Amino acid sequence: MKIFVPFLIFMLSQKLFAQIPYTDFIQNDTSIQWAAEYDQILNITPRVTKYGIRNIIHTKLLRGECIDNYTSNNEGALKKSFCLKDTGFGNLTFTSNINPYKFYYDFNAKHDYYKSEMFDSYEENLMKNKFHIYKVKQILYYKNDKLYINNALVTSLFLRNIVDSNNIEFAWTSSFTSCFKSSNDKLSASIKKHSVDLGIMETNYNLLNDEDHENGLKIFTKYNPSLSHHLFEAILSNKVTVVDEKENKIQNKKVFEINNPPIDVPVYDDEGNITVYKKMYNEINVDSFYNFSINQHFYYDSSKSILYSNVNFIDVYKRFITSSGVDLGIGFHFRIFFIKPSLYKKRLAKRFLN
Repeated sequence: MKIFVPFLIFMLSQKLFAQIPYTDFIQNDTSIQWAAEYDQILNITPRVTKYGIRNIIHTKLLRGECIDNYTSNNEGALKKSFCLKDTGFGNLTFTSNINPYKFYYDFNAKHDYYKSEMFDSYEENLMKNKFHIYKVKQILYYKNDKLYINNALVTSLFLRNIVDSNNIEFAWTSSFTSCFKSSNDKLSASIKKHSVDLGIMETNYNLLNDEDHENGLKIFTKYNPSLSHHLFEAILSNKVTVVDEKENKIQNKKVFEINNPPIDVPVYDDEGNITVYKKMYNEINVDSFYNFSINQHFYYDSSKSILYSNVNFIDVYKRFITSSGVDLGIGFHFRIFFIKPSLYKKRLAKRFLN
């Protein structure tokens, strides 16, 4: 007995917990047709600062509460509890940068903000950043003609001063990972009542399965890795609402005619004479769409530290190439609503970075 007691005391003092998987529900739910893991950078800045995820957690720490911090690996997430005395919260030295240069340039180019507008001060302090930026490990899955997203892990990012040969002044840096969700439980009306409404945002996703994917894409449903395949099935079965860029409804049978002008093909008789011209459309490969923009409504349950997101719609993007082979880039193709379009509140939507 004397042998085991010191070991038990050591384990309790470390406040370590067992590994917690966050993708097991995909294996157990046979109705899931497609699923993937994606590391997304999100701007979830609240209208009022105190309602931000990081601020709510900071308040808990100041009250003397301990919170759970998570680290992830191939097996799931490892949880460790820590308190204000363990962290200092504003005086930590973090070493993990999140694509710092690319992320900074994207932000600066599209928003034209200077450092003084990003900070309340020049301190390397998470709480001094005006924008609430998070790296979110999202589990996307498609079932019953609808796209869902689980926010498995949420890591707060902050701008940190750095100096190197490229003379970059500061970069986005990871801090603590406080939110965790392991199941596919839906956001209910009762959860909404006591959660913080963080608003709606749209973010781009590249779902082309690539070993060097910058967002760490992992597709679990190997037998059919293409989300667009299932989206087209739902459209042709008339299970979803499809609209164009002006939000005019598109009939399901017309979906293959979008951005696909008809070609006049001659029809000949037995003697080789043209009798009529028949309009034909280029064949569309339904598995060849990989670029999307997903509109999500975020809610934060502070009591359980869970970030929920409801998917309102998904914009499907297509690569446009001229007849002479000139690549014009990626453009809007059509939108699929997973809710009634009349329920979507445009005034709440915001775009960031992507």
